[in-house]
Amino acid sequence: MRHFAFLVVIAACSFATAADARLTMENYNKVVPGAHLAFVYGCLGRETSVNSQHGKKKSLVWKQGTTTIRVTFDNDKVVGKSQSGLK
Repeated sequence: MRHFAFLVVIAACSFATAADARLTMENYNKVVPGAHLAFVYGCLGRETSVNSQHGKKKSLVWKQGTTTIRVTFDNDKVVGKSQSGLK
């Protein structure tokens, strides 16, 4: 059982590292108006936080170190985005 728990921790750490590596200018540029939420998750991974949510409108945030990406959705489609810290 202890071996299984160790593998779960290693897998979680690997997933976090892979997700963090997604916050690049290349992936940010793939996020275009009209893109679906599932596509954005494929590019950036799961959001770090939800900045706001009002009905079908929401603003999601991805953050790693000094890099922050904000994407605004209406009905799960991208309507805006901003970033800081990407090069």
